[in-house]
Order: sequence, then C-alpha cells, then structure tokens
Amino acid sequence: LLGSANPAPGNYCSNAGWPSRATGFAGERSTPGIFNGVLPLVHPSQTVGWHRLDELGFEHILDGTSNTALASERLIQTASNRTEFRSADPRIKSLHILNREEDLGQIVQQMNSSHTHAFESAHIGRSWSSGSPLVAPTYMHVQKPNSVIGHYSSSMTEGDFVMTPSSQHTGGVNMSLVDGSIQFISNNVSNEVWWAFGSRNDGRTERN
Repeated sequence: LLGSANPAPGNYCSNAGWPSRATGFAGERSTPGIFNGVLPLVHPSQTVGWHRLDELGFEHILDGTSNTALASERLIQTASNRTEFRSADPRIKSLHILNREEDLGQIVQQMNSSHTHAFESAHIGRSWSSGSPLVAPTYMHVQKPNSVIGHYSSSMTEGDFVMTPSSQHTGGVNMSLVDGSIQFISNNVSNEVWWAFGSRNDGRTERN
C-alpha cells in the first residue's frame, strides 16, 4: 500500500457526473457519454473523448443551478498495510466494475456484487497533488451517499472512478449545489433524485 505518509489528503470532492459508460436512467444516453458533471476532466497527456469540455460555465448547467450538485465530502483511506486495510471502513474500499455499457441501475447492481481491489482502495482521498485519477478530488452520482465505491479498468487513466460521497455525519452527507446552497442529503435519497443531481443536462429539473 502507500505506507504511513499521507501528503495533501482531501475530504472534499467535486461532482463529475455519471460514468462514461452509463446509458442514463434507462438507456436514453449514448455511450461513451460526454462528461456531464460540473468539474471538467482533462487528461494532461492524451485525448479522452468523453472528457471534452475544457471550460464550463453557467450556460452549460441546463437543468438549473439549484438542481445540479457542485461538491460533497468523502472519507480518506488511512490504512498503511494490508492488515489495517482489511479492517478499514467498507466505504473506502473500491470494487471492480466490468467496463460495459449499462444504465445507472445496472451499474449499482453490479457494484453491489463486485469484489474489492486493494490497490485502488489504498489511494482514496490521499495525495490529490499527485494528479492520479485514483486520488483526484471528484465523485460521481451513481451509488447513494455512504455506500460503496467502484472503478473500471480505465479509471486510472481516464478518471472514470465511481467515487461515492461519505462522511462521519449520522445518516448522510453535506452537498453543495451550483447555486451556492448547502443541503444535507440522506443515505436514503432515491436513486432517481441522486442521479438527477449529478447531471447538469439530463432534463430533470424537479426533485421528488
């Protein structure tokens, strides 16, 4: 693992939207889907098709600034050896997801039956300054708050890392919206509302 050093850790993360291979709520989105969060992803040394937007402004938040998530929070992996890792909080263990086109519900189902990888899990929230997607300050709106994390085989190179917000708060996480407001989001939020918060342009502007 990473040893005891934990330089430049980060509890905060910005909304990267949905995974590139997600086909939306029910197959309505083409894949690989173009980046649909609010923190544009740009690979420093190669072109990654689904990243696309180098700059993003309010004019790109088509669902409205009060309906789109900006940032949330996450726990940091502090285990320094395999013994500590095995007993670590399950919310900071990443599960491998097969790299295939699926709707968001199918990705959730796959994550709930996947297995943990020690290498990807060892980096959660640690040393954001390294530039690696494994430690990047981003998260995605797939799994509900305080549930499992997942990664594709392309996560390390493309940033397609299904980070899930997590916290020490009872029952949920704090999340800021693009309009600057802060909401406490329950672990029991519906999948549909959680997914809609993640996309700036899925056409769903009402929450229920």
